[in-house]
Amino acid sequence: MNSSLTGCWCHGLRLPLLCFLGVLLTFGSSALGCPSPCRCSATKITCTEPGIVAFPELASAAEMENITDIYIANQPNPLNINDHDMDSYTGLRNLTLVNCGLTFISRQGFSNNPRLQYINLANNRFSSLSWKPFRKLQLTHLVLTENPFLCDCGIAWIQIWQQKGLATLDVQNLTCRDENDSRITLSHMRIQNCEMPKSSVNVTQLTVIKGGDVAIKCSATGRPNPTVDWEKLKLYSNFQSTESSRPPVILKLNNISSSDNGQQLICTAENIVGESIVAVNLTVFFSSQDNIIGRGHPRPSLVHSFQCNW
Repeated sequence: MNSSLTGCWCHGLRLPLLCFLGVLLTFGSSALGCPSPCRCSATKITCTEPGIVAFPELASAAEMENITDIYIANQPNPLNINDHDMDSYTGLRNLTLVNCGLTFISRQGFSNNPRLQYINLANNRFSSLSWKPFRKLQLTHLVLTENPFLCDCGIAWIQIWQQKGLATLDVQNLTCRDENDSRITLSHMRIQNCEMPKSSVNVTQLTVIKGGDVAIKCSATGRPNPTVDWEKLKLYSNFQSTESSRPPVILKLNNISSSDNGQQLICTAENIVGESIVAVNLTVFFSSQDNIIGRGHPRPSLVHSFQCNW
């Protein structure tokens, strides 16, 4: 029998409340497959004792889906967030990773965590940090204090978020080290050739006839030069686009299908500073022949009748 349990049973029927709670915690963490340096409940994982060597996982995906809070602190072994580390935590709302030696978060690191609202990454080792892991999140808090940021274009997006008052970054005392090795306030950082992209299209409301062909041009400005692409098109019409690394990018639609009526075509321009999105709304009209014949399954046909009076 486990020694901690033996210590409880020795009190017989007068089991102290604290001991009883300890038994519950022991069984609860064990049932969840909780990593040994951590404490786990049905909705929270807490790891403050050293010993984490990878992002914690529970026994099953179903248990991880119920987790809303993860708190990890003071880990001597550096942690990073890779593509699939967070995939199973689909219900996660609050994530704290402080003093864990983080230097990197994958672009897809939070792609499966749409409910994530609070992220605390204070006191880590980020010298730079991309905006891309956070692009789809509706964050109320993003805490980035006590990180050794370098003053370069890679953190210009943080300065922009500060100016817009997003995710409480405007009230955080964030600094970076400039080319003279001086620590300055991030809000005072000035970087040459570093600006948000701005995308544009030659038409935003596109009306075409079924079976027709059309070409749409998407352009962008920004520094460094942004890449431009049409987002994951799911069209019934035949389509192709030119190379995204050489804007403007031309999207060609051929033999346009009526099933694409109402589609929204999204063009995205992005660089190290951020992204810009522009949409084209597609309306597909039937041809005059289709309107005469009508629509249906099976397809209807015209029947000509003649009446002759002799």
